[in-house]
Amino acid sequence: MEKNNLKNLISSKWFLLIFFASAYPIVNFVNVNKMQLLPIHFYKLSFYFIVIFLFALLFAVIIKKIILKSIKIEQIAFSISLAILVFFGYTHDHYILSFLCLLIIPILGLLFSKYKVLSNWFFFVIILALTLSSIQIIWSKIQSIDFTKSNIKKRDISENFGQDFVRAKNPPNVYYFVPDCYMRSDRVKKVLNYDNQPFLDKLSELGFYIADKSYSNYPTTFLSLSSLLAMDYVATEDMKPFTNKEKFFEILSGKNATVNRFKKHGYQFARMGPGRWDPGRCTGNEDICLNKKSGFSELDYMFWGSTPVLAVVRKLNLVTTNPKSTFTDIKQSLENLKIDDPLFVFGHILMPHPPYIFDKECNLISAKNLNQGVGTGGWWGEKAEKFYLGELRCVNKQIAKLVEYITNNDPESIIVIQADTGTHFGYEGDVDIMDKPLSKWSKRDLEENYANLTAIKVPKKYYKWLYPSISQVNTFRLLFSMIENKKLPLINDYSYSTHYENKPGFGKVYKYQ
Repeated sequence: MEKNNLKNLISSKWFLLIFFASAYPIVNFVNVNKMQLLPIHFYKLSFYFIVIFLFALLFAVIIKKIILKSIKIEQIAFSISLAILVFFGYTHDHYILSFLCLLIIPILGLLFSKYKVLSNWFFFVIILALTLSSIQIIWSKIQSIDFTKSNIKKRDISENFGQDFVRAKNPPNVYYFVPDCYMRSDRVKKVLNYDNQPFLDKLSELGFYIADKSYSNYPTTFLSLSSLLAMDYVATEDMKPFTNKEKFFEILSGKNATVNRFKKHGYQFARMGPGRWDPGRCTGNEDICLNKKSGFSELDYMFWGSTPVLAVVRKLNLVTTNPKSTFTDIKQSLENLKIDDPLFVFGHILMPHPPYIFDKECNLISAKNLNQGVGTGGWWGEKAEKFYLGELRCVNKQIAKLVEYITNNDPESIIVIQADTGTHFGYEGDVDIMDKPLSKWSKRDLEENYANLTAIKVPKKYYKWLYPSISQVNTFRLLFSMIENKKLPLINDYSYSTHYENKPGFGKVYKYQ
């Protein structure tokens, strides 16, 4: 009898309507963001679906049993389904209108739900929308598999490095730090009219080699850091265009040539993720996770940002909504780290990349002051320059203290400070570089996007192996040459231009030498 009741419940139209209405925000979110989702995201999104569905189901039963006893459950389900869709269409730019819609539309739905033709059409539209979104997701997955199969690397790292691998004896600890979007100092002077030379002089005093002609291989983080860790180009003009970032995120997760080679040498892999950017977070592939902060992830921002939830969380301070890791966090984690094995530390810090949350003294900037200061020009507009510069000066202070700590306590270590990309400042009017066709990029555009900070501290006997225009693909090739005390092959330093996923030309790259 109970099995029949359960079967009848599951097959009932009102139950299915709430089920599909709860599923649509999830499926639509996956479809819209399919090019940048990680495998771990699907576990969290599945949990979100269960919570939304059970809450809506319970709410429907409570209303029927306690509040609106005379109204049919099908009508209540129709109203709640409308409420779910409006809830996930909330806009913070017009929050009063959104709030009124959240109240009024479900009530109207309850009033008009007695017309079966309306509820039937609504049911059909939800099924159709789910179907279309699912087809697009499946097609994207098929294209991703095709990209991976058709772009099998023509060069194998192990073959390039030779077959005579010998494990290093007493290898030094290696610290690699990424200050995200830290432009090369000559660009700091040109674009922001700020003399960053004192910071470079400080690094030089501490034994760093400054690569003053360095360029990143790509203008986007996911490609530049993937090429760094793969020790090779991950997307070239002779490869089939990629349709999503799945393969690159796998490299960033720790499944890459660099981490594998360190482990062959007996290293422990420690990671400090950026906090806000999910592909750089600890994934379990590292031996040690240095992150201590928790809070809203990038997925949480994207998913709940279209609802009133984010505003409520911020207002009540329920969860940290700006969980940016800092170089100070790395220093504190290293101070508490006790390990005998050689250590490879990879720290990706989302500074001075926007959103800018620190001033030049490393004090927190309120979201209100930041939004008012930046205005409508966005994170790379003219008004945002002072905020970028303030956070850059904060980064300088934090990096100086971090490298002083490492050099004092681990003087034989190798330290690299290398930004992933340049910036997008320096344009006239309202031109957005990412809106320009790649064929129209000027030398100025390329300088702006690729000129990145690179500073390397290695034993002085290896300084002769370094050169001013070093790029990410050769950084770890050089470091392993030093660790193994033999020169390993380098590849030509190129920069490839490409666009973000929401811009025309995404997936196609063009070589710029």
